[in-house]
Amino acid sequence: MQKKTVTLALFAILLLSMTVLTTTARGADDGEIEASGAAAVAYLASKQSIDGSWGSANQIATTGLVLLKFVVRAQELGLDPFDNDPLSPTYYEYADNTTAGFSYLWSSASDVPIGPQTNGDPDTNVNGKGICFGDSVYYTGIALTALAISGHPDDRSATIGTLGLLTYREIAQDIADWLYFAQGDIGNDRGGFNYDALDNVTERTDNSNGGYAYLGLAFAEDPPFDCTVPDWVRDELNIYIDYIQNDVNGDTNDGGSGYDNPNGWVNILKTGNLIFEMAFYGDTPDTPRVQDAVNYLERHWQDPNTDPGWGYSLAVANYQAKFLVEKGLTYMGITELDTDGDGIDEDWFNQEPPAIPAQDIASVIVQQQLPSGSWPNSDWDGGDGLLSTAWAVLALEGFAPPRELARAPKAVFTESIDTPKVREQVRFDATSSQPGWNHTDIPITEYRWDFGDGNKTTTNTPVTYHSYEEAGIYYVTLTVYAPGTTPDTDTSPAQRKTVSTVPVGGYTVPFSIVTTATALTAYFALTVVGLASTTTVATVATAIYVRRVKRRKDNQ
Repeated sequence: MQKKTVTLALFAILLLSMTVLTTTARGADDGEIEASGAAAVAYLASKQSIDGSWGSANQIATTGLVLLKFVVRAQELGLDPFDNDPLSPTYYEYADNTTAGFSYLWSSASDVPIGPQTNGDPDTNVNGKGICFGDSVYYTGIALTALAISGHPDDRSATIGTLGLLTYREIAQDIADWLYFAQGDIGNDRGGFNYDALDNVTERTDNSNGGYAYLGLAFAEDPPFDCTVPDWVRDELNIYIDYIQNDVNGDTNDGGSGYDNPNGWVNILKTGNLIFEMAFYGDTPDTPRVQDAVNYLERHWQDPNTDPGWGYSLAVANYQAKFLVEKGLTYMGITELDTDGDGIDEDWFNQEPPAIPAQDIASVIVQQQLPSGSWPNSDWDGGDGLLSTAWAVLALEGFAPPRELARAPKAVFTESIDTPKVREQVRFDATSSQPGWNHTDIPITEYRWDFGDGNKTTTNTPVTYHSYEEAGIYYVTLTVYAPGTTPDTDTSPAQRKTVSTVPVGGYTVPFSIVTTATALTAYFALTVVGLASTTTVATVATAIYVRRVKRRKDNQ
């Protein structure tokens, strides 16, 4: 692998000049944020190991987060993260780094058996296997996030254990299935995650892990990967959210997220995860428990520490906390908070002008970046500063999975006969239509059929029958209705039906088309009447030929 490096002198001069922002009333502008991100990517490229990984500790997590940044950077530039052809219009200078990083992830992946859990079956593709990384929810959630934003579900593949060669889409679904398998099942564990899989057992869960699992699932569920997320997974999450959120009773922890219980180690980092999980479940900014979580963030935004606060005023902030808060608020669609307690909401991401010292995420991150393009070692880094750099530069992205608050149903149908004959009954089947969604599945209540010949019908079941009285070409459409979604209907593309001129029952067929003549021996009895009893006195046999006409019978 050839590592990509760039000269950092220009970026160093620019970044040194940013340090004066602590005494000026100006937020980080788009150009400074862009330069900060570019410098970070160049720095990270220079730190990649020969095996494609990053970091001296937590290599899978660090590699996944760095890849997340490399892929997002390519997409920001309109480039293909895997295109290393300098002559291509989508050439990306860090494509080799990206490819090598994913190769390292695949070498760290394991396929493991999974089976039914207390509250549902995690095996959505029915292959009996899931894929994990180091048997770690934390690692696996991060790897799934990086994979799900790569943009190549079907045209890239990798070999994973006994599963063999799989497309990236297939890998993503098996990773997601393992996370469903790993989700807590019983008691206070329901819907949460421990560091390893909880296979129908009672064990602690903690919300520093769960946020990364749900981050990966949220990205994987969306296009272009479109991974299946069973409804029961969200149902379990809803139970966990209600458990792990601290009750509002007048203390300092009101509305925040605990660690492995609602009252222990409540902080901004885990509350960022909590808000993301609420959005994944389907809550909105107006949902009362979301408001409680937001109120917690506002009360602790200016805490002069990195736990429970995020260290806005310190020389080194808590970059992981900023990353997770940014993802939670962005995914929930919350753009403003009261960050200084004055009762006025401000842009929490990039204030203009900022407070002194700055209290918005972007300005603080840009100011704390080092001339090398990296960031200082922060809480929970592990030693070499690469995790801190990945968290910090990702917090500058302001990106999250696209969020569907409601989804229309999907009309799909099949036909039992492609080219029916006149008066031949056709079975129209819409059982493959998909329900709508509005925080939960919304069932289809009406199937509105238009057969294209002037006949229409509405049914509340997905199967109906129809026949055509005249030959010709007809266009059939189906509209499904699921009240409570937005929009609440969907109409299928018109399907062409060609009806044959030969009707059911057939026409009178001329004898000239008979293909066989078979000798038939006829037997009849000659009966004499008038005797004491009726007696058969002779049996006569003769051979006659009949024409056996092949004529279609009406089989209706």
